Amino acid sequence: MSLSKITKYLFSPSYRFLVNASKGFYKRMDDLSYLKKMYFAYFGKELNLDNPKTFNEKTQWLKLFDRNERYIQMADKYDAKKYIDETLGSGFSVPTIGIYKDLKDIDFNNLPNSYVIKTTHDSGGFVIVKDKNNLDIKELTKKINKSLKNKYFYYQREWPYKFIQPRIIVEPYLLEEGQEQCPEFKLFCFNGKVELVLVCLGSAHGSGRSNDFFDKNFNHIPVDTVFKQYDKGQISKPKYYNQMIEAAEKLAKNTLFLRVDFYCLTDRFYIGELTFYHNAGLCHFDPEEYDEKFGNLLKLPINKSE
Repeated sequence: MSLSKITKYLFSPSYRFLVNASKGFYKRMDDLSYLKKMYFAYFGKELNLDNPKTFNEKTQWLKLFDRNERYIQMADKYDAKKYIDETLGSGFSVPTIGIYKDLKDIDFNNLPNSYVIKTTHDSGGFVIVKDKNNLDIKELTKKINKSLKNKYFYYQREWPYKFIQPRIIVEPYLLEEGQEQCPEFKLFCFNGKVELVLVCLGSAHGSGRSNDFFDKNFNHIPVDTVFKQYDKGQISKPKYYNQMIEAAEKLAKNTLFLRVDFYCLTDRFYIGELTFYHNAGLCHFDPEEYDEKFGNLLKLPINKSE
């Protein structure tokens, strides 16, 4: 992100809203009022929930009206593995090295040389350890403990996260020899069918992150999102793309929207996590028309109780 963009963001209504939210100013506000206030802060316009048309509007609608207890399990970064195993069979989710309630329960000496440690209930609460001999245990402890205390639900009112037990999960770092990074393929399922693919390179939430959108046939879509750096080079369709689509659609059966995240290696793929609200419905698409184009892919029930 350029310095000018950073400066602009720091003085934006969305940043001020986020700071106030982090201080708990809106904690007692009901979900509907909060989402309307949040949406206006990010987009400078009223949230239309009576006749939502855009991807972002429909994502806010989903938070309020598409509530199923099963989503709590699916959104939990550890419990989702059980759902994946039950739906697809074993071997599709990223293996678990350990699951813990507290960092004090972890014997770091017994962990492999490289791994990923993260919390089960939020976004961005992770540390990638590429070489444990160079591990800064103080920084890791600071970040993970802060994440454990984070009440993630109150930031964007993604309701399943209100009920997820904060825990720590350790997983292998998926990187093959000679590979600089493991690409992520995020398959967007609308009404149970894959319609979009987002390919991500670089560490999540990192400044060097690149993102590219593709349609189901893997044709590149010329759309950017603000504060994201895009890789304009050619990205190849993964070897197991058809199997990934099949797996995603099985997992998304009977859902209105589900994003299924895949890590692709040379000889196999793993499913990382399941997400019901891409970027919390706060995507600044460029050109802006793609907000409605992507929104048209999602068909909401006429009756909110359906």
